Amino acid sequence: TNVTTMFCDCAKTLNFGGCQTDSYISCAIIRPPRDGGIRYRGLTQDVQILPVDYEIEYICRGNRVIVGPKVRKCLPNGTWTDMTQHSSCREYSSLYLYSGMGMRRLPPGPPVEGSVLHYRCHSGFILEGRNVSHCTKLGKWDAPKPICLCERISIHEGKCGIPDTDADASADIRKIDGTCYHTGRISPTSCCTHWSI
Repeated sequence: TNVTTMFCDCAKTLNFGGCQTDSYISCAIIRPPRDGGIRYRGLTQDVQILPVDYEIEYICRGNRVIVGPKVRKCLPNGTWTDMTQHSSCREYSSLYLYSGMGMRRLPPGPPVEGSVLHYRCHSGFILEGRNVSHCTKLGKWDAPKPICLCERISIHEGKCGIPDTDADASADIRKIDGTCYHTGRISPTSCCTHWSI
């Protein structure tokens, strides 16, 4: 929005040749993303025009996060920064590990700053590493992907076994070339971490 104010000392002649203009640019309010709002710093929400260099911040309701630009700034040309990039409120991302395999449940599009991954393993497997990772400004995750380890296998008199289990449980353990493998109960064809004798 372009606002022009004229200061004149034209009095009776109505000669506007001596008038000076004080022209300044401001930005009109923009709409927040669906399921979100706008945080106005130092202003009330009833303001309709915002000054150059003023920044607004998108916020989301509930357990949602901003995907896309979170802050927009009023530019001298009367527009807002990054208007070609859409901002939306999305539910947290999740990544679940099953028997060491990853299965993603992400909102459409690539992960952006503020996206969160939550990791977990099937029962009978132990998560090694952090169970949460956040997407940074650089588009990288702040923690390495954890792994799902099999329950500890013990070696008894040269035989593979799981402590305190019955004979049927040992059917999930295979000894190949002197190495014990726990194939798990999820899929008989998937092997995971192994231990040498």
